[in-house]
Amino acid sequence: MVTSLRLHVPEQKILEKAKTIVMIARGKEKLAEYGMNEAYFAKVEAEILTASGFKTDEEIKRELKSITQQKNKKLIEAGNWGDKVKTRLALAFPKNAEIVKEFPANWSKAKRDETTMLEVIPNINNLIDKYSVELKEKGLPDDHKQRGVELRTEIDTLNTDQEKLKKLGPEYTQQRVAAYTKIYDRVNEINKAGREAYADSPADLVVFKSPWQAAEKKTEKAIENVK
Repeated sequence: MVTSLRLHVPEQKILEKAKTIVMIARGKEKLAEYGMNEAYFAKVEAEILTASGFKTDEEIKRELKSITQQKNKKLIEAGNWGDKVKTRLALAFPKNAEIVKEFPANWSKAKRDETTMLEVIPNINNLIDKYSVELKEKGLPDDHKQRGVELRTEIDTLNTDQEKLKKLGPEYTQQRVAAYTKIYDRVNEINKAGREAYADSPADLVVFKSPWQAAEKKTEKAIENVK
């Protein structure tokens, strides 16, 4: 992944400095001579909004971890859900091994693997329909089939969300870096114009001092590699 910009200047700091300088510079009339009018600042704000919409590497990792944890919980719940059907099927037909064998043979695997679980839930629901009277007599809740449908949807949705996040690879990172690079350049652009426009006004000049630490100025060199 290309993360040169993030390594030198925290992305949150770039956002904060950009918002601050836009707020200050908007009230400086001399900057209009540099094309920095209301339209210009509105454009910069739009660029800030675009950059802030990107997920950071850390956010993606946290979301992936959270989804995995949610999937594990749903898988456990689905396992308990299916076990109730399996137990009651055996209770309803204690002398009919053939019917009991209709329960998915790969159930143990399904309880450990969400892909398999997604495949077997509909099969188990078919058994609930087929033997509804007998299973209800053994205490299977009336809404058990519906809960199975819901669990399958919930697990499938989490799978889809996880795959979308996994696909946010190098290209996504480069787009994010480019968006933050643009804002970083805008901050420097505004400050440079401000220092020139207010060179004879110390009170105004101070607000246009570079906000970056010495190490963070390396960004100017680093970002050249991703443009």
